[in-house]
Amino acid sequence: MANAELLQLLEQGVDSWNQWRESNPQAEVDLSNTAFIGWIFSGAQFQGVNFQGSDLSGVSLNGANLTGANFSGARMFGADLTHSTLDNAQFVGSNLNRVDGQHASFQACNLQSAQLVGAELAHANLTGANLQNANLERADLSRAVLKGTQLQGANLSRARAMHAILETASLAQADLTDTRFNRANLTAVNLTAAIFDGTSFMGVNLSKAILLDTKTGGANLSGANLSEAVLPEREESPYVDPMSPDEYADRALHDLLQK
Repeated sequence: MANAELLQLLEQGVDSWNQWRESNPQAEVDLSNTAFIGWIFSGAQFQGVNFQGSDLSGVSLNGANLTGANFSGARMFGADLTHSTLDNAQFVGSNLNRVDGQHASFQACNLQSAQLVGAELAHANLTGANLQNANLERADLSRAVLKGTQLQGANLSRARAMHAILETASLAQADLTDTRFNRANLTAVNLTAAIFDGTSFMGVNLSKAILLDTKTGGANLSGANLSEAVLPEREESPYVDPMSPDEYADRALHDLLQK
């Protein structure tokens, strides 16, 4: 089916589209480089669809099936992805700023270098996703599941990940400035060379975590579990003489008068 015919079918509504997909499950659908700003696709069957370079800003994809879809280079600013299924989808270099992905499934997604500034991802499942070098500044990851997720070099500054599950995830060289992980599970997480500056790990499970080449002085580790964690070597503190020159002079005078 040609692109123009697909667009006409979409204009008829999600029910018509889904009926066609059920009858043509193997059809290759190319909707790349197309503007869908503000369209409502709630519950749509878009599995495997090519949306590369398309503009889906403000689109409603609530509860949609987007498994294996390709959104690389797409603009999805403020899109509604709540309760949608996006497993194995491609979002390389996509603009997902301010997207609402709460309770959505992003398992094994490729979100490398994606923009997710201010994204709402509470309760989302990002197990095994690739978020290397992604920008998650101010994102909400509260109670999200990120088991084995790749976050190397990602920007999570001012993000909220309270009660999140990040077991075996990699945050090597990630920017964790003012990030809050309160009560999160970071068991066996790789934090090598991550940036800690105002980072909160209060009550966090960091057992078996790797913290090499980090400066934990920039983190709040109150109540954290660091059992079996690989910690950075202690930096030798410069020697500071406990007595001032005036105190030395007073002691010398005292010793002289005692003779």
